[in-house]
Amino acid sequence: MNQPILHSNLPDPVWLDPRRWKLPGIQPLPLEGWLIRDEVFAGQMALRNALIKSRQEEVHALLPSAHAAAVECYDLVLEALRNDEGYAWRGNTIARPDGVAVPLNRSQPLLTIGQLTQSDFCLLESGSDGHVLTGAI
Repeated sequence: MNQPILHSNLPDPVWLDPRRWKLPGIQPLPLEGWLIRDEVFAGQMALRNALIKSRQEEVHALLPSAHAAAVECYDLVLEALRNDEGYAWRGNTIARPDGVAVPLNRSQPLLTIGQLTQSDFCLLESGSDGHVLTGAI
């Protein structure tokens, strides 16, 4: 049986911020430092890679109409990673802090960024019925 991937502490005690006491508790993040890498990076990324490989249809979705939004997210993530010394750029590939090389693929933006960071990404776009989930990894 696989061991759970657990944090030894939480770096951001969100329950102390009164703005987050009411649901959904979502607040904008500054672009500086918005991608977090912590002590369970390697374990989480190994699991994420396995899920993308074996159950991609369950962990990734992108409506064709949302491709431009996904590319915008891809560009933001890559811009942030350029300033992160843990990532090494080698031509059209980025080596993650755990040494795994990820090929850059702008035609598969969410799958690519999903293999680079611990973060989950959800694209919400305005529609006639309010905000609609149009892509996620």
